[in-house]
Amino acid sequence: MTRRPMLFACSLLCLALNTKCMADSLTVTVLNEQNKGIRSRVVYKSGPAPQVLGDTDDEGALTKDFSCASGQLLSARPFDKGSYFESTEEPCQPKITLRVLSRQNPKGYAVNFRVTKITLPDGTPAVITYKGFVSSSTAPTSSRDGCAVNISSVVEQQLFKDDGSAWTPLKSNLIDSSSLFSDLETPVKNSVLIPFKCDAAQSRVETLNAVAADKLSKTLSTGMLISDPVKALRW
Repeated sequence: MTRRPMLFACSLLCLALNTKCMADSLTVTVLNEQNKGIRSRVVYKSGPAPQVLGDTDDEGALTKDFSCASGQLLSARPFDKGSYFESTEEPCQPKITLRVLSRQNPKGYAVNFRVTKITLPDGTPAVITYKGFVSSSTAPTSSRDGCAVNISSVVEQQLFKDDGSAWTPLKSNLIDSSSLFSDLETPVKNSVLIPFKCDAAQSRVETLNAVAADKLSKTLSTGMLISDPVKALRW
């Protein structure tokens, strides 16, 4: 069979079977909490290893000829890794918005994050974002060569109305992690006495901060949230 009749026969077969002869169009938008587009690399996963779908433009938009498969997940990896976390994995659909949360706020850089989808009492779809921060302070003790190091862990909660393509902020606060996670085993505040002066304790303070950050990061990833997370926002 020559090339032209072969193409014609394939077209007739597609029509007869009512199947698609072209890939679907997939539109991905990557936004931060303020609904600003963030340039990112979009990946998809339907097996053990993620595959690159493509890169968005500077406005966070990407359109590709791509057909979603069952169980396929999409996520975004911002090029500015220092400013934004990677998005959570979301089920593939023809039009999807992926959220990349900012790492920084006035308290410093977040060690990790979590996003929980909820429904408000009036039936409105919403999300609560959680970001963990670790801070420390030092003070000389009564002993001439002693230093007291205080390490504290807090979580920034933000409640957003979720309109799909837009988040509208409703409420936010700072709270200690023990008020959010029912299975927290370690204290959110920790005081350590160091047997030398505070101006020589910087490396020790950095180590204590790193340990606290690691614990808080794991809590945000796998900790069991209280049954009513909205209540913690004093809604």
